[in-house]
Amino acid sequence: MLKKRGDTLFSVLPIELIKEISEYGQSPNSDIATALKYAAYARKEDVDALKKMLDANPRLLLEAGNVQTPGGDEIRHATLYEFLLGAGDDELAGIVQGYFAKLDNGGQERVRQYERYKPHIEGMLTQKPYGLSPLIELIKKATPEQVTALINKDMTGDNELCKALSQFRKDWAPKVLTKPCMHYNYPSLQHAFELLDREWFHLYRASKDNYDKIRLVWRQLIGFEMRRLPGIDRCVIAQGLYYVIDKKEVVGRSEALREAGIAGSFPVTTTDASIDGLGGDFAIDILGLAHGLPGMRGLDRVRRWKIYIKQKFQTCKTYATSPDSSGEPVCNNLNS
Repeated sequence: MLKKRGDTLFSVLPIELIKEISEYGQSPNSDIATALKYAAYARKEDVDALKKMLDANPRLLLEAGNVQTPGGDEIRHATLYEFLLGAGDDELAGIVQGYFAKLDNGGQERVRQYERYKPHIEGMLTQKPYGLSPLIELIKKATPEQVTALINKDMTGDNELCKALSQFRKDWAPKVLTKPCMHYNYPSLQHAFELLDREWFHLYRASKDNYDKIRLVWRQLIGFEMRRLPGIDRCVIAQGLYYVIDKKEVVGRSEALREAGIAGSFPVTTTDASIDGLGGDFAIDILGLAHGLPGMRGLDRVRRWKIYIKQKFQTCKTYATSPDSSGEPVCNNLNS
């Protein structure tokens, strides 16, 4: 907002510095903080409340703030529109961008904000995934006793697999994101689904013809990666990718799981203080069911996830009005 005041010091300051100044002393109960929290959780009631706030004050689009996502990441110095682009919430970003028309020079401001995220949107499908292959190999080589201990969430073992899993959890711990980027590495979860499918029978045989090693991959690798999903993706997975992609259901924007099981809703995972629940006891399958063992091999998961993120990518790209990229390097918030 300060940038809009012509003939002042603020009109020539870099936008990042202006954001720092505008956030100084910001209350967590401020309007922009509240609006960003609605955007982060992205449930139907949050969307309705956010639209009501923008109806009353569209100038919120010019303010920046900080917010913690339901997956625990802290996003700093982001406007509402920027946050939604980074969260991959293409539908809500499209709704919110309509409010720029209510502002003087709103179209130019929208384009400016979009340009900051354009290279990261363009790189959404090509981010380097987190490399799980070494962990899968360790799981295949692990003794039955080591696997049983980990399934029972005993992380005290003095062995290579236990140490590697500990490092994996550190790599996927909540992060503070201060620069434009996609908040989630979508190819990483796709890679995890693909590996589970490719290694299914090898894991089964390495378990002496039982599913324990498949359970471990599903619960503590795939489930743990799901902990960091943005709000909109949590709602989609809770509803069931099968129903959203194959049955073309409208996304209901609810964290309630479609099928009753181990959990009733997609858990809020703002910290990793506990290995219980999502990422320890279960992951959530394409039918919107939380359970400790995937019900089928990964082909259907891979296909539907790829369709889902490609649709997200294509919609976000339509919001660009200029072919020119901002030239910023594509952000990958998982560098392993």
